[in-house]
Amino acid sequence: MIENAKALSLEGAFRYTLSDKSITDYIIQLNTDEQLFEGVDSQGRQVGTYSEYTEKLNQGRSFGGKAKIAGQPWFFYDTGDFFNSFYIKAEKDSFVIIATDADKMQDLFGDLESVDVLIGLTPESRELLIVEILPKIREYVLEKLLS
Repeated sequence: MIENAKALSLEGAFRYTLSDKSITDYIIQLNTDEQLFEGVDSQGRQVGTYSEYTEKLNQGRSFGGKAKIAGQPWFFYDTGDFFNSFYIKAEKDSFVIIATDADKMQDLFGDLESVDVLIGLTPESRELLIVEILPKIREYVLEKLLS
């Protein structure tokens, strides 16, 4: 068991945890549905609000169940392509959230750095993720110790 404990690693724990599709789906859900769809960037700041012109231009249309109403936060959902382009890349001791459709957002913001702040978890979302992944990390440790 001591030899097995020596084989435990942070990299192993990350890879084990992120190999669970429900965990990666949850990370994406936190970034898209819980943050961006509410108009919040990775720093927890409201990104912007819709103008009267946008409301008039899109009147009567629904985007993911929401209307673009003047004064309401941007929710970054038009066709769904942006939200559907998210995936998780496992690193040695971390993960990166990537949106392959992010380059299209540059038209709205003017530069990639502004788009980068959209992709990532707020401190509140990170806390929710920790609660979600702890059982998976415990499972990894137990499995390694008993192997």
